[in-house]
Parts: sequence; C-alpha cells; structure tokens
Amino acid sequence: SFTAGIGGEFMLPSFLGPVLGGTLLTGGAVSILGTFLGTSLTQVVRQGLTMVGASVQSLSIWLGAILLAALSVDRVRHVLTERKARSV
Repeated sequence: SFTAGIGGEFMLPSFLGPVLGGTLLTGGAVSILGTFLGTSLTQVVRQGLTMVGASVQSLSIWLGAILLAALSVDRVRHVLTERKARSV
C-alpha cells in the first residue's frame, strides 16, 4: 500500500541539489558533476542536521532556507552582471 505523501521528504532535496550544483531553474546548461556535488552537499547537510537532532520539520525549514539563499545569491549575481554589462 502507499499514501499520497510518499516521497514527500525527497521533494526539497531534489531541487536543492541541482541548484547548489549550478543548474538554473529557468533552464540552460546542466552540469552533471555540479549536480552530483550539489546533491552530495545536500546529503551532508541533511546528515549533519540529523546528527544534531533536528526534527523532520526543522530539517525542511533549513533546507528551504538554504535553497532560498542559493537562489537569492544567483539572482544578485545575475543583476550585478547585467549592470556591469550596461555600464561598459
């Protein structure tokens, strides 16, 4: 038997791994090595938080915060690159 929520704990890490590896959610080039390294980093963070004693809910909050930070850094980098290109 199965439930509707099966695999729900893997949804956030499945987005976080490629984003940390440098893959854009808007499309473009995909780095297999980067995705592997991002997924490995995600697993290290998950194991570290689990060893510290984080609950499943707080683990999702931390992974979501890391995802938001990674996307924010990428967006800021993109805006700065555009501004630099306009000023030249």
